[in-house]
Amino acid sequence: MIFFIPASLIAIYVNYKNKLIDFKIAKKCIFVGIVGSLIGSFLASKIDNQHLKRYFGIFLIIIAINGIYTFISQYKNNKKSQNKNTSKK
Repeated sequence: MIFFIPASLIAIYVNYKNKLIDFKIAKKCIFVGIVGSLIGSFLASKIDNQHLKRYFGIFLIIIAINGIYTFISQYKNNKKSQNKNTSKK
């Protein structure tokens, strides 16, 4: 997970340089992220380590399924739009 720190900093720099950051939204995201981190840290300290590992594993599985579903949906939509474009020619 330590990889995400430099990757995030580079992404922020590149997006800032390209003027792609909406600072009103960014401020809200930062606030919600800090509050969520504090709540998550508090809850994690109250949950048994074995349960926490299990919950985190379930969370990762859900995220993976969501990613696969999104990828497949985008692939199907791209195929449909390609088929429509080729049939119009």
